[in-house]
Amino acid sequence: MLIRNKKNLLLYTLISLLPLACTTVLDGTYSWDTFIQERSEDGDTFFAEATSPNGIISYGSSNDSQGAANNMATRHCSENSGKICRITRFITLSRKQDIESLVCTEKYSRDLKNENLGFLITQWCNKLTSISLQKDKKIAECSLNHISRSKNVTNAISGSKLCEAKFN
Repeated sequence: MLIRNKKNLLLYTLISLLPLACTTVLDGTYSWDTFIQERSEDGDTFFAEATSPNGIISYGSSNDSQGAANNMATRHCSENSGKICRITRFITLSRKQDIESLVCTEKYSRDLKNENLGFLITQWCNKLTSISLQKDKKIAECSLNHISRSKNVTNAISGSKLCEAKFN
């Protein structure tokens, strides 16, 4: 009877620790994009953000599954806040280009004056990370700078066209 209980306890412990084998906890202060950038360099492709009711944010990542990243983020958040946390965003990235595009989008979307400009930033970041010609990269960077400072879609598109004219 005692041996069976020890076996069950050992089995339960191993199964409970299995999801943690493919996850990592980082100490320090991170933003969503810096966390993804750092963890993706180590091969993680699943990312999650958890937030507590009192505003504490924690991140989790995994190279195994989205569930493992979610569990890591909520567990770390709950341990730090003492509250039940919920997943507030998550993403699965498959390629280096996806990660670069995400970092670009986060960078240029930070101080947007108009939420409707987000789709233009995403479009230009996708272009920026997929093109190889230096001239096209300059057009994309110039356009992203104009869009991020624009107050509306018309001004953003005009700024992008000015960039194309400047470098063509």
